[in-house]
Amino acid sequence: MEALLENLKIVTENGRRVVEVALKDVLTLALQRSTSLKAERIGEEIAQSTLLAARERNNPTLTSSLDQSRSLSFGLIPNRSRTLTLSSEFSKKLSSGIRYELKFTELQFKSEGINDAGNFSGSSSTGNTSALKSSVTIPIFQDFGSELGDIPVRQAEIGLRRSRLTTRRNESDLLRLVATVYWDLVGLLEAVHVQEESVKLSEQLLRDNQERLRAGVLSPADVKVTETQLARDRQTLLSLQLDALRIEDEVRAALSLENLDIGFRPVDSPALRKPEADLERLLERVFENDPALAILSTSLEGNRYDLIQARNREDTDLDLELFYQFNGCDRQFDENGIFLECDNKLLAGVSDFTDFNFGGYGLNLTWTVPLFDNQAAEAVRRRLLERSQIELRLQDLRTILSVRLQSVLRTLRLAQRQVEVAQISVALQQELLQNEIERLKLGRSTGFQVAQIQQDAAEARQNEILARVGSEKAFLEMLVLTGEIYPAYNLPAGNSKNP
Repeated sequence: MEALLENLKIVTENGRRVVEVALKDVLTLALQRSTSLKAERIGEEIAQSTLLAARERNNPTLTSSLDQSRSLSFGLIPNRSRTLTLSSEFSKKLSSGIRYELKFTELQFKSEGINDAGNFSGSSSTGNTSALKSSVTIPIFQDFGSELGDIPVRQAEIGLRRSRLTTRRNESDLLRLVATVYWDLVGLLEAVHVQEESVKLSEQLLRDNQERLRAGVLSPADVKVTETQLARDRQTLLSLQLDALRIEDEVRAALSLENLDIGFRPVDSPALRKPEADLERLLERVFENDPALAILSTSLEGNRYDLIQARNREDTDLDLELFYQFNGCDRQFDENGIFLECDNKLLAGVSDFTDFNFGGYGLNLTWTVPLFDNQAAEAVRRRLLERSQIELRLQDLRTILSVRLQSVLRTLRLAQRQVEVAQISVALQQELLQNEIERLKLGRSTGFQVAQIQQDAAEARQNEILARVGSEKAFLEMLVLTGEIYPAYNLPAGNSKNP
């Protein structure tokens, strides 16, 4: 943990270690240390693996098998036989839906009869057959076309974009949260400073009133009012200090620094910001940057592919298979291994493929007709309804973003006036407080009146602080909406751009 503080200034305040941090440093640490963002980035890797798997879906396959069987038959002449079958098949499917296959089969057999002694050592024969078959299967209507065949890749790409957009949305939310907490801490610490001054003033007034009481020019009731005001100011100060510690805990939680027992002292001060005047240009940037809007757009694109698949299920399922098979001769041998014959039979071996009379070709036409099937039509209707739903959500979100941007701009435009009015109020309240204190010294006022005016002066200074912090928060909201928070604080871009 101490390595994180090497480039930061650490001071001791009221016996406690406090690190001075700028908002840029806090935001950078948040991006580096957030466990939620680390989990989202793992999700991106998972989506990337899914995409790689989808791109490799049509890799060729090679399947080999070996089968050995024995049989025993009892008839007029009992015999036993043994068969050994070796097959190997190579297949390849294209994105268009066409499938190519090449299959080789080798079969060896041996048959033995029974002799006069009752043993299986009588007449026997052996032989082997082989076949080589090539075929191509073409979908005529359903499942045909590269656009349809590449949908798994397109969907995996959409999944990867959605994962990256989700990370960027969570990243923006984290930056907004951390920056908001930072400005809350700034406001609280300034309020603590104001309240500390109020406590000092109340302590001074109490000492002065106690002197006047001893001199006999002030009543005990006025001193009691001053004591009450001092107690109230100290209670308010303690409450603000506890709020500041709570905000520090929120900063530590956002930065995953639960084991770092150290305070935070912001060095940035809230400033008045002037917004850009071109609303249409700002709104365009908001629409381009907003990750939630981009996620809905990817959902709309994904719905288009879902609709294509649903309509594909409505098409006629008609497949055409064309094949050609090379057949060798069926070589048979007697028990002494002497060649007996070579017959040209179906699936009779490919020991010699030079004779094309040992071949054949053909075609298979498969037509599948579902009966009483409403699922395909309902699937299309469901996808169309989902598309309408996504489009309405897009329209609603654009409206929300437009209203939010206009609200932020109004706040920024009024911020200057709010701060000016608050500063005038502070000046007037301070002047009024000084005058009332002088009147108290002359015996023309009471401690209660001074306490009331002192509270009004503290409230005026609090309002000024709130106005300046509110202006900074509104500017922060605009930076997040437009995506300008990254260059504004020199943050690593990461997923700040649309994938």
